[in-house]
Amino acid sequence: MDDRLLQYFIDPRTSKILLDIVRENRITVKRLCENNPGTPRSTMYRILNKMEREGFVEVVDYQQKRGTVEKTYSPASSLRMGPDPNDVSSDDVAVLFMSFCVGFANQFREYALKHPGKLDARNGTFGYWTAPVYATDRELQVLIENFGQHMDRYSKKDADGDRRLHSIGFIVSP
Repeated sequence: MDDRLLQYFIDPRTSKILLDIVRENRITVKRLCENNPGTPRSTMYRILNKMEREGFVEVVDYQQKRGTVEKTYSPASSLRMGPDPNDVSSDDVAVLFMSFCVGFANQFREYALKHPGKLDARNGTFGYWTAPVYATDRELQVLIENFGQHMDRYSKKDADGDRRLHSIGFIVSP
């Protein structure tokens, strides 16, 4: 996997933007800004221009709107197709997993450094745990699908009032 793409997934803001583009398949900047109210339009364009230069998204439509041009973005073909499973080695999977873990740990560390004294697991705003689970392949698949449905529902909510951006990682090991 391209390290540049991995960096987008490590950052919660760019990850959400890229996932919005992939989920919608065709999306305007206006809609992306509505989905990501904490991201100013100028920052959104900067992120999208960089994603376009790096080949992860492409402009698929231009619409003239009151003297400006509104672009519609779509995932680049490389993102739509996904990696060829025959080209992914065990070593590649291990490297991707370690990159995910390091990125997630860095997010946590950055938050802890920016908000000293704010981390209190007792208030339920953060936590980490592991639990052994005995499950059939089908039961595990259902668990993962249910988790995905919950994540999808919450990832579509906007920041407002007490609602803040959080990153939630979910790992299933063999």
